[in-house]
Amino acid sequence: MAVNFHEPQRQSKIGVLVLFLDTLYKILRGFAPLLLVVFINGGKISMFLLFMGLVGTFLIVSCVAYLRYTNFTFHIDPNTDEFIVYDGILSKTKTVVQLQKIQQVNITQNLIQRIIRVYGVQVDTAGSDKHESEIKAISHELALELKAKLLDAHKVATVSSTTEVDEPNSEIKPSTFLKINLISLFKVGITSNYIKSVGLILTFFFSVWGKLHEIGKEEWLEDKISEQDWMVNSIAYSILFGFLVLFTVVFLMNVVRTVIRYFNYTMTEQKGSLLISFGLINTKNTILRPSRVQFVTFSQNYFQKKLDVLELKIKQAVTDEKNHHKDRIEVPGCNQHEKKAILKLIYGKQPEQGMLLKSNWRRLVFALFLTIVIPLCILIPIVNNSPELQVSEVYGVIMGYVLLMATYQFFAYKTYRFFVGENYIMRQTGAWDIAHDILETDKIQAITTSQLFWHKSLNIGSVTLHTAAGNISFYLANFETLKHYVNGWLYQVESHDHNWM
Repeated sequence: MAVNFHEPQRQSKIGVLVLFLDTLYKILRGFAPLLLVVFINGGKISMFLLFMGLVGTFLIVSCVAYLRYTNFTFHIDPNTDEFIVYDGILSKTKTVVQLQKIQQVNITQNLIQRIIRVYGVQVDTAGSDKHESEIKAISHELALELKAKLLDAHKVATVSSTTEVDEPNSEIKPSTFLKINLISLFKVGITSNYIKSVGLILTFFFSVWGKLHEIGKEEWLEDKISEQDWMVNSIAYSILFGFLVLFTVVFLMNVVRTVIRYFNYTMTEQKGSLLISFGLINTKNTILRPSRVQFVTFSQNYFQKKLDVLELKIKQAVTDEKNHHKDRIEVPGCNQHEKKAILKLIYGKQPEQGMLLKSNWRRLVFALFLTIVIPLCILIPIVNNSPELQVSEVYGVIMGYVLLMATYQFFAYKTYRFFVGENYIMRQTGAWDIAHDILETDKIQAITTSQLFWHKSLNIGSVTLHTAAGNISFYLANFETLKHYVNGWLYQVESHDHNWM
C-alpha cells in the first residue's frame, strides 16, 4: 500500500521505546562525571536516594521520549519540492531540505532497533557537516518507500533499485558485486589503524586521569600503579610490559572494531549503481552512484600486500573538509581484482597512469627540518637544564627518535609521486601505508598554484586541485611543467559542462 508522504507522517508507535533508550543514553552520558564520583567514593549512597534517583530518571526520560514522539512529523511538500521535518520537546523545530540537494539517504538499524524491528533513516546533503535530518523508528517498508521518494527528485534510474533490493517480487534482481568475508576483515583488523587505536587509548587514559584530578582522586590511580613494585623498580620491565599490553589492546581493539563495523559487508550492483550494506550492531544501507564520486583513494601497507587486502575509500561531495568522513564510503578488505572491478564500475574503465612528476629533494630536507631539527632545538636545552633526568637514557631515546623519523621521512619522500594523464590525475603518498588518490580531471572545480620567491630561480612550485570532496596537493615539482598542465585543466573546466554531482 502506497504511503501519501504529502501528509504529515509519524514514527512507529513502538518507536517510543527507541526514543526512550536514546534519551536515557544521552542523560547517562551527560551525568558520567557524577557517576564516576560515586564509583570512586565506593558507591556510598543511601538506598532511598538511589531509588528516588532511578524513579525520577525513569519519569523524566519517559516524558521526554513521549514528547519527542508526538512532536516529530515529516512530509514532502509537492509544491516546493522540499522534505520537511518537525521535531522538538517543548518547542518545535522545522527543518527544510530541498530534494535536489539530497545526496544520500541511508537506512540504518542499530542493535536496539533490530530487537524492536524498526529502522532509522538519515538524510544527508552536500552542504552540511552532519545529518540534515534523522528519523529514529519507522518500518522497513516505509523506510524503503521514503528513500525512493526522496531520491526520485534526481530522476535517476537507480531510484527504483533502492526498493528492489529488499523486495523479493521485483522483476529485476540485483547481483552481488562484492561480499567481504570474516577472514578479510580479520586481515584488515590486524594490519591497520594502529596509530588511531593508540590515540584512542591515550585519549581515554588522560580523560580518566583528568576526571580523577577534577574530583581530587588522582592519588587513587597513582597508588594502584605504585602497588606494582616489579614495574616501578625496573624501567626495562615497565617499558616491555607497557609495550606488550598496548600491543595486545590495540590488536584486539582493531579486530573487534573492524568486524563489528563492517560485518557482512555486501555490495550489490544494479543499473550501474552500488547498493551497500554492512554492520553487526549498527546496520547501514546506502546507495553509491558513480556520477557523485569525486575521487577514490586506496591504501595498502607491506603486510596487507602480502595478504592481498587493501582499504578503498570513495569520497563524495562535502562542504566542510573537517567532517569529510560523512560522505566517505569505505571498502575494507577487498583484493586487487575487486578493486579493479570497483574502479571500472565508477569510471567505466581502468584509470591509466600518466606522466610521472617527482618532488624536488628540498622537500625531504624541509620535512627533516620540521620533524627533527626543530624538536631537537627544543628538547636538548630542556634536558641539559634538568639535572634530575638521566642524560644518557634520555639521549638514547632521542637518538632512537631521530633514526625512526629520518627513516620515515626518507621513505615518504621516495613514495611521493604525481601522475598526470589526459583524463586522470593520480597522487601517491605515504611511508608505511601507501595511499593512491585517483581524480578525474572533470571533477576539478578550481586550481591554486604557489611558488615561494626563493624557489623561482630553482623553477619549483606547488599545485592544489580543489574538488567538491576536498583538495589534492603536490609540492615542489617542476613549476613550468605544472603550469603547462594547469592551463589545460583550466581550459577543460571552463569549456566543458560536466555534472560533478
